[in-house]
Formats: sequence, structure tokens, C-alpha cells
Amino acid sequence: MSLDPHWFSTMFGVYYFAMSYQAVLAAMILMALYLRGKGLLLNTISVETFSTLGKLLFGFTVFYAYIAFSQFFLIYYANIPEETLWFYHRLEGGWQYVTFGLLIARFIIPFFLLLPAASKKNLGLLKFMAIWIIVVHFIEQYWVVMPNRGLTNPDFHYINLHWMDLTTLVGLVGISLWLFFDKFGKESMVCVNDPKFQESQHSH
Repeated sequence: MSLDPHWFSTMFGVYYFAMSYQAVLAAMILMALYLRGKGLLLNTISVETFSTLGKLLFGFTVFYAYIAFSQFFLIYYANIPEETLWFYHRLEGGWQYVTFGLLIARFIIPFFLLLPAASKKNLGLLKFMAIWIIVVHFIEQYWVVMPNRGLTNPDFHYINLHWMDLTTLVGLVGISLWLFFDKFGKESMVCVNDPKFQESQHSH
């Protein structure tokens, strides 16, 4: 919100949490599938574990949509100029296609694909949906930030991609993955001291 000092929303923190946690769950699914593909933790990360992760991913897909719509509806209903400008900037200059595309890609497609119980145990579909949500998440991050650049630079009222957008993303993701796997290789892969660990192995 600091990009537009005149704009405020009491829902924005919850909206950002819901958006980010949905992406975190997708990353957890990809990590579990990666370990499974390497033949690690086959007796620890079961199909039921993936089913549970799929249910959480589906649940936060619905929660994200609920919060995003609530933020939009409250701003639309109040009709305060300082608040409506945030959505106005995202409904002009080509950003409107991204706005409506996010509605389809971030909620409608994941909702209907993850709705059936069988889909949550389909590891191929879960992998596809996890990658899909992470890619859409980065698009939404761009959508949250870049239209506000139009307040100081009129060129940014329109979608304006730059090569540094991609290289910055690749660099930050690369550093994060390197730090994660460096720490991951030095620690136990399971929480051996968790009193609920053995119980979790028999979930169904």
C-alpha cells in the first residue's frame, strides 16, 4: 500500500496472506513430489499425505477467492474515490485482461480441477496444479505492484515488461532454493522429536 499513500484497505493484509499461503502450499506439494521422485521418505509422505495437502490447497483456493472478492466488494460498495482508484488502475491500459485472467487462473481453474476427491490423490494433477498456482502467483505479484508505477510514470499505466523482471525473479528464486537446500542437507528430513509424528504416519 505504500506505493499509493492515498489508498488503504483493511483487507489487504489478509488478501496478501491468503494469496501467499496458497502459493506456499503449492511449493510444499512440489517439494514432497521431488523427494518422492528421488526415492526419499516413501514411507513417510504417503498418498494420504498428498491428499491432505490437496485438500489444504483447495481450501485456500476458496479462502483466497473469498478474501479477494470481499476486498473488491467493500471498495465497490463504499465507492470512495481514494479506494476505487486501486482497482481503476487495474482495469485500464491492458491490465483489465490480467485482472479477469487472474479470476479464471487463480480461482476457477484450480477450484474445478481440485474439487473431486480423486483429483487430490492424482499426483500428476497435483503437480500440474502446484506449478500452475506458483506461476499465476508471480503474475499476480506483478499485477499488485506494477500498475501503481503509473502514478509517477505514465508509461506504466500499460503493461511494460522488462528483461530485469525475469532476471530478478530467477535470481531471487535461485538464491532462495540454494539457501533452502543447503540447510535442508544438514538437517533431518523428518521432525523426529514431534510427539505427533508417529500418529501422522497412520492418517487416513
